[in-house]
Amino acid sequence: MNKLLLDSNIIIGVANGKFDISQIENTTLLVSEITRLEVFGYHKLRSQEEKLLEQFFKNIQCLPVSKTIINLAIEFRKQKSMSIGDAIIATIAINHKLPLSTANTKDFQHIEKLDLVNPLEI
Repeated sequence: MNKLLLDSNIIIGVANGKFDISQIENTTLLVSEITRLEVFGYHKLRSQEEKLLEQFFKNIQCLPVSKTIINLAIEFRKQKSMSIGDAIIATIAINHKLPLSTANTKDFQHIEKLDLVNPLEI
């Protein structure tokens, strides 16, 4: 079975109706703990969306952030300016050999080892 790591913007897009992931078949969807932090810390999140997201996160595997992940993310940030969250999410995707689904591919395109999937381009 295929696996796919979801970026924060995909999950927020699902909550506000911009993206529909229900059509993704034969794929295990995963998130990272940093994604959970970014999603629930999103300043425009409405209470109805938050309830939907709480249920979503109960039913999805959340990959942890380890010391190894942090060390690799530091190296990415030394190479090019990027947010801490993006560096950690990219590192988790690479470390677990997962493609990353994001609507912001430009934020990650400089990372050669990262396989990106943009739902807006499918």
